[in-house]
Amino acid sequence: IQAQSSKSGNAEQSSVLRLAKQCLDYSTRNFDSAKYYGVQAVNLADKIDFISGRIIARSYLGIAYTRSGDIPKSLPLQFEGLQIAKDNHFPKEEALSVYALGKSYFFLRDYTSANRFFREAHIGLRNFGDFNEIYSYRTALFDIELSLGRLHLIDGKLNSALLYLQLVEREDGGSFTNGVSKVFLGQGYFVGGKRQLDISYLKGIASERQQLKDNYTIAWACGILANCYSEMNQNDSSIYYAKIGLAAAQKINFKDRLLQINQLLADIYEKINLNESHNYLKKAVELNDELFSADKI
Repeated sequence: IQAQSSKSGNAEQSSVLRLAKQCLDYSTRNFDSAKYYGVQAVNLADKIDFISGRIIARSYLGIAYTRSGDIPKSLPLQFEGLQIAKDNHFPKEEALSVYALGKSYFFLRDYTSANRFFREAHIGLRNFGDFNEIYSYRTALFDIELSLGRLHLIDGKLNSALLYLQLVEREDGGSFTNGVSKVFLGQGYFVGGKRQLDISYLKGIASERQQLKDNYTIAWACGILANCYSEMNQNDSSIYYAKIGLAAAQKINFKDRLLQINQLLADIYEKINLNESHNYLKKAVELNDELFSADKI
């Protein structure tokens, strides 16, 4: 009877981890599906009191909520997971929780807190040595390094940014980060003055991801392409790629990208068509209120 009970417990634990992984996988493709699997993972982990699974499921469901723009749901889950990890002395899962919190604070544009969380998580995960076979932790480590590269870009520290972004691209090859690492590496090239290299690089990524119907990465690639063309005062090209990025973001309701691209289009059209500018600005204001209103945060 004990053997049967143990097998049943192991099967349920495996189910929790499988559901959590599905939540993470869908968090860049279909937010509704991601949240569905994440809630199932949290509920099952709580039911069987699977400590590691309770933390992992909360971390990944929190990331799904963050990517869908629902910070009021993501932060409580992530802090709860972090407390469970601390109370039970699960250092690896604690590092994962800290990483998930970094994602939320990055989304909130609180770059100081995001940087602190990412660095803490990076040290924690690196300390566990060889975990190449554990998909979720390997993905987290790449995403942390990608995020640190992006933070350095925001701070204007190009050399440090490229160091992290090239590291991710070299180790990952775009497989775990779905090509998003290449997008930000291309952005780094543009900031560094290699404009034509960046443009051709980003176009290649956008074309590749369109064939794969990867709307998450298309929204990033085309949005950044549009920004690059805007900086070069090539409005037609900027509008062209902005609208492709906007359409991709709309397909998965990627609110952060919808906000940024609508704002960009409002700025571009302000010079050439005030009615169009007003329409895009109205959408941007609505999205900004939806995501960052004082009541929600």
